[in-house]
This record gives sequence, C-alpha cells and structure tokens, in this order.
Amino acid sequence: KTEKDHADDNPYEIRAYLPDLMRSFGKLENGLQDVLNNNKRWADTSQLKEMRFFDKLENEPKLYWIGCSDSRVPPELISQLGFGQVFVHRNIANQFKTDDVNSMSELEFTVNHIKVEHIVVCGHTKCAGVKNACRDDLGKNLVAWLSDIRKIKDVHPELFPDQETLSRMSHDEIDRIQEILVEVNVADQVKKLSTNDIVKKAWEDEKRKLAIHG
Repeated sequence: KTEKDHADDNPYEIRAYLPDLMRSFGKLENGLQDVLNNNKRWADTSQLKEMRFFDKLENEPKLYWIGCSDSRVPPELISQLGFGQVFVHRNIANQFKTDDVNSMSELEFTVNHIKVEHIVVCGHTKCAGVKNACRDDLGKNLVAWLSDIRKIKDVHPELFPDQETLSRMSHDEIDRIQEILVEVNVADQVKKLSTNDIVKKAWEDEKRKLAIHG
C-alpha cells in the first residue's frame, strides 16, 4: 500500500517507522535550515493536528534513562518507545555523579515526583568517553567528569594496557577489553544509584515499584 492508502485506513493512526539511519547532516543541501524545515513539516502534519497529538502528551514516563551523549545511541529510537515514555538524562560515558546538581536534581524529580518504576543505566560499545578516560592530554573538566572511570584503573589495571601491550593485541582483544570496561563502568553507576539516599528512601515504601537496571 502507498502512504495515502495507509492513511485512509485510519486517519488518526500514526504508524511507527524506521527513519533513514544513514541520513547525514553533512549531506544536507542547506545545513541547519533543512533541519528546521524538516521539524516544521513534521509538526505541521495534519494527522498530528487532528488528533491534538501535542495536547494529549503527558510527561509521566515509567522509565528514567541515564545514557551516553554519543549521537549513535538515541534512547527512544533504540528502545522503540514513543513520545512521553522515557525521561532522559545523557552525558559523556553515562555517568551518575552525586556531586553534580543536574544528576541529583533529575534523580530527585524522577523518583519523588514522576515516580518512575525503572531506572536504566545504558552503556554502549565503542564508547569514546570510556575508551579515552585515562588519556594524559584531557582537560581538567573531562578529567573531573570521567574520574570514576579513571579510578577503575586502580582495581582493574588489566583493562588499561600500555601502548606496548596494545601493539601486540589483536583488534578483537582490544574490543573485548573495552567492552568489559564499559560493563564495569555501568555496574559502578548502578551501585552508586542503589546506595543513594533518594533511592533507598523510595525502597522503604513496600508499595513502591522501583528497579535499577544496568
């Protein structure tokens, strides 16, 4: 069926679709203006207006997502969830920082006010933040932000081979080490969340549904 035929079946149904995952900003003829035009066309879709799509959206998600800022891992797309379903916090290497007002205020808001049922810490392979956390040429802000990952080196030095050792390793061996480091980093963030006073207080309520997933 054509797009028009599908629309005739039910004019109020918006069918899920997979966007062009290889569409590149660099290939847009007019750069940012094309992005703005795309957004306007999407927002002006007659189906959205007829069903008062934006008016009906509620910000009462059951899932709080802490993920990496990497542009290749958009939460709604890889989870296949719709608008209003995920409360998202993204930063370099999916960190939860107790000394960061942004991290703590979002945790307080999602747990105490939205009352989410699931907190997801989502790491990913090929994470540049994890891979480069211990480089000597990082500026002070990145050193501070990636401090948790840098501390992993004290416990798991085998995950941080020196250049000579790296030169003798295969690509598969290097990839596997970095995958393990990603997993350890996720586990560390889950542990910090699990021992946070906001979460522990919520868990004191036996009727409360709240789980943390790494």
